[in-house]
Amino acid sequence: MNQLWLALVIVLTPLIWSADVVGVRYSDGTSVAGAVRLSPGAQLRFHDGTTLRDLDPHLIREIRLVPTAEHLLKNFALPEPGKALRVETGEPYPQREFTALLELRDGSELRGHLYATALLIAGDEEDIAVVLPAKQQGKPGQRLDQLVYPQRVLFTTEVSTKNSGPRLVQLATGTADEIGLVTHDSLAPLVVTPSVFGVWGCEPLHSSAVYVAVVRGPHIAVGWSGDDPALRARISQAVPDIRDYYEEKRVIAVRENPVLAPRPPQVDSLMLLIRRGPGTDGPRNPWHVEVWRWTCDSQDPTRFLLSARAVLARGLFHKEAELPQVTAEPAWWQQRLEVDRLLVGAPTPEHPSGADK
Repeated sequence: MNQLWLALVIVLTPLIWSADVVGVRYSDGTSVAGAVRLSPGAQLRFHDGTTLRDLDPHLIREIRLVPTAEHLLKNFALPEPGKALRVETGEPYPQREFTALLELRDGSELRGHLYATALLIAGDEEDIAVVLPAKQQGKPGQRLDQLVYPQRVLFTTEVSTKNSGPRLVQLATGTADEIGLVTHDSLAPLVVTPSVFGVWGCEPLHSSAVYVAVVRGPHIAVGWSGDDPALRARISQAVPDIRDYYEEKRVIAVRENPVLAPRPPQVDSLMLLIRRGPGTDGPRNPWHVEVWRWTCDSQDPTRFLLSARAVLARGLFHKEAELPQVTAEPAWWQQRLEVDRLLVGAPTPEHPSGADK
């Protein structure tokens, strides 16, 4: 039975991969599809910490940008020439630096500094210019999460059979109506294709662990490790300062993110966002389950700044009873590799290998 099940999964794997799209995906969730190439005269200059080299774009499958330093800075003025006294002026502005994660077509990976690179995405009528920045600087008064950047560039959907990481996800116990995946390192949402015999297809995970949302009817359980009440109180104080489409923002759980060390302290919060005012969905209003990433303000260590956010699940509601019940579940935090699958959750005697009986 297990051999037959595994054979079916292998046969259906090519179908699972039809959702991967060449193009660019931005940190705000928007994307542009189309063939990717370098702008005329542009180069992919990459430094891995020891060697500076120009990379051939034909050898690259994808590029991901991961923030490595984020700050809110202030301009200064010198009111008295010749004196060292500096006075802060204007509103603070956001600044962000990146590390580049590159996957080559042979399945190997590179991590380092990518110099600012100009790309073109092929459009129906004209090409779309995209710049991969080495550093970003926003305008005074802008928040870090409003400073949008190209999060992922996919040059080709071809996937190497080695080193690319699992492309299948399975729950250790039972199944679900759907699942949502967001990487720990960059909060990049991963495309998930429908379940086939309890197994979901997904984009290559490479070396990143993922936040997993398990949707079963009105219940949404998100794999989570820990919930610090003191941190949750601090984040809850910062949430009202975030003005966006969703008026109601519920903090479900909060955890430090050690993946990003030795950066300034980083905190991830699990959020349920609810739109109650007039919207564009007729009589029903939207809700989101998201992970928000907060960075400790280098100018004021008592403050946390919202730097990124990603959607795990979404839906519409009309009555209060239609809102999902969102929980942070340690049971779904455990992850391990089994052949070509990522198995999520702890197996039980009834499901020793993760396969439904």
